[in-house]
Amino acid sequence: MKYLKHLLIFITLASTMIGTLAKGATTNLIPRVLSGLHDSKPATYYSKVKDIPTPIMDAFQKAMGVRELRMADSGGAWNMTDVVDDPSLPFCRLIWAAEIKGCCVIHYETGGVRYSTQYMIAAPDERGEKWVVLWAASGSNPVRDYPAFIAELKDGKIHTDSRMIHQR
Repeated sequence: MKYLKHLLIFITLASTMIGTLAKGATTNLIPRVLSGLHDSKPATYYSKVKDIPTPIMDAFQKAMGVRELRMADSGGAWNMTDVVDDPSLPFCRLIWAAEIKGCCVIHYETGGVRYSTQYMIAAPDERGEKWVVLWAASGSNPVRDYPAFIAELKDGKIHTDSRMIHQR
């Protein structure tokens, strides 16, 4: 019984430490990935997909691994679940996109079997010839704007997709 008590204490402490480390890992990404951006204000917000410049959308499309990116405008009709009422509607919808200091953040929601929100940050490549996605993450709830996105990141509520992080 004495050993069981020690084991339970160890498991409790270990799970607390792992949670703290995981949250710290997400928070530590903010200065590196968003260096110079996290205190900035967006120069432009987009609520319509067609208004986002083509090179930026091409980068997002490539990162998503799709030949054609079908995305509804912010507030537009889309298939939120895997119960498809209208097959002509896309399975993702723009929440907002913003240009900040030569980068673009896109925040969108995806439907299907499981609803989620996604974030991607793109910037021109080293030669300035094309845009590339530098960072991607997911969340469980949409955020209203860029400052709310930064606050969610700092609180560890957004989960970085390390497969999408490109170091510059």
